Amino acid sequence: MYAIAGAAGRTGQVAARTLLAAKHKVRAIVRNAAKAEPLRAAGADIAVAAFQDRDALASALDGALGLYVLLPEDLSVAEFHAHRRRMADGLAAAVRASGVPHVVFLSTPAAAVADGNGPAKDLYYAEAALRASGAKLTVVSACYLQENALAALPAAQHEGVYPNFFPSADVAFPTVATRDIGQLAARCLLEPPPKSAVIDLQGPLYSVRQMAEALGRCLGKPLQVVDVPPAAHVGALTSAGLPAEVATALAEMFAFAASGRSHRTRHDGGGRGAARGAGTIGVSTVLLKALAERSPTPSVASRFTSVSGLFYLGMGLAICAAPGLVPTLFFEPPFAGREAGLFRLVGWVMAVVGWFLWIGGRTGARSFVAAGIVARLAVPLVAVPLALSGIFPHMLWVFGVLDPVSGILTWRLMSKR
Repeated sequence: MYAIAGAAGRTGQVAARTLLAAKHKVRAIVRNAAKAEPLRAAGADIAVAAFQDRDALASALDGALGLYVLLPEDLSVAEFHAHRRRMADGLAAAVRASGVPHVVFLSTPAAAVADGNGPAKDLYYAEAALRASGAKLTVVSACYLQENALAALPAAQHEGVYPNFFPSADVAFPTVATRDIGQLAARCLLEPPPKSAVIDLQGPLYSVRQMAEALGRCLGKPLQVVDVPPAAHVGALTSAGLPAEVATALAEMFAFAASGRSHRTRHDGGGRGAARGAGTIGVSTVLLKALAERSPTPSVASRFTSVSGLFYLGMGLAICAAPGLVPTLFFEPPFAGREAGLFRLVGWVMAVVGWFLWIGGRTGARSFVAAGIVARLAVPLVAVPLALSGIFPHMLWVFGVLDPVSGILTWRLMSKR
């Protein structure tokens, strides 16, 4: 059995599901059992324990062949660093008490030094505590997380900007997706190294500007990169709602990264060197998935667009399957030639348009709703001249009027948002 602490999180879920898919037993350790119900349904055993509760955590680790764990960041606590170090102490004590032989710990290259590196100083402390626990320790030293781009989401959505806290928005640096981390953690549990080791995990290179462009594409609008000077880091972060100690720690992290010291170069006395892991997932894939999982409530205009799409999809499929319905539904003269084949094509086009309206409306993207409005307002430019020339006038007049009315109604709904 393998234990996954923080199994409801992004990397923990991936690690747990990877192990379950390979038919291994998993114990998901969480603070809130309700969040782990999907894992329970997938076959995992659920244990509720907090890091500070050594006895409960040790009980959850009993019988485990290995543990995957990270040190959570609770941005709501007043003493950010002290709280994390208490969790690290509780975790190490539980590992020692349970006798779990192997721990896979998520860390960062910045944790190579003990101080001056923001939140990574707590990871340095946790690594030392876990090494002293007697368990074999595999440190997954992951570079900059691609999901960090989502921190800019409020500013991107409401102001059209992407804040940059790095020295340059155009210098590319290694990134990695949390899914790659979770999958590597599962492999490390299944194939433990002969002794403690560090694995540097790096994926595709992106600059801040490239990540801003990727987020902008996902949102359907361009984003302006705004450089935040170092002197303004703490103020910008506290104005975003972060506690002062957390903002100071993050500002220190950005300063550490700007210094160029964020590469893990140490080797411990046990001869531990750094191995390499490669992430393969791109930032656009990560952002699209993350935004889809957030499932924002679509606007009324988006829902109306989706319903309109279902109407066109159903109508198109009906005409494609039974083109003879056209004369009956629209009081047109009976077909005299090969009009049935033409209307099969028309029905297929309607179905495809309906499909895109339905799917696009469900995304909630205003840009898609706006594109649908323009398309429907343009229908009379084709339908009305054909109707006036006597080509299936009843049907074309219906769509020549129905489409722009639908477009105008959608525009009114969107403008009231």
